[in-house]
Parts: sequence; structure tokens; C-alpha cells
Amino acid sequence: MPILNCSKYFLLWLLLLSPVLGSSPDPVIGNYRSNEIISTPPLNSGGIALNEMLKVTDNYRFNKDDFGSSYDIHKLVETIW
Repeated sequence: MPILNCSKYFLLWLLLLSPVLGSSPDPVIGNYRSNEIISTPPLNSGGIALNEMLKVTDNYRFNKDDFGSSYDIHKLVETIW
């Protein structure tokens, strides 16, 4: 079984992927009730999902006195699913 010289493959891998690995994407920035939300960049979909969920909950009115009520929980679960 021949021994492969992995160093040339590693250099080729570095040359091909260095533009991708060297640059970091910009973070996802959104607004929620006059607050700026800065989240993870697009290689991770969490930032986009978080901003979309906050946009949906922006239409609901949550009262501090009713925290944990069935209405609040129902609306929050609706935004996640």
C-alpha cells in the first residue's frame, strides 16, 4: 500500500478554502421594539430565525402582570413552530 504525501493535499486544501475561511460574514442585525439585535452570521441560521421570531411577536402585546399565562405561552409557541 503506497504512502500518500498529505502535505501537498493540505496545501491545495488551504489554497482553495483560504478565501472562505479567511473572511467572516457580517452578523445579522435586526430591530425589535426600538432595540437593535445583533446575532450570529448566516453560516448559522440562528440569527435569521431569531429575528423572524421577534418580528412575529412584535404584533402581540404581552403584559407584565400576565407573565406565564396560557395566552403568552400559546403565542410564543406559535412563533417557534
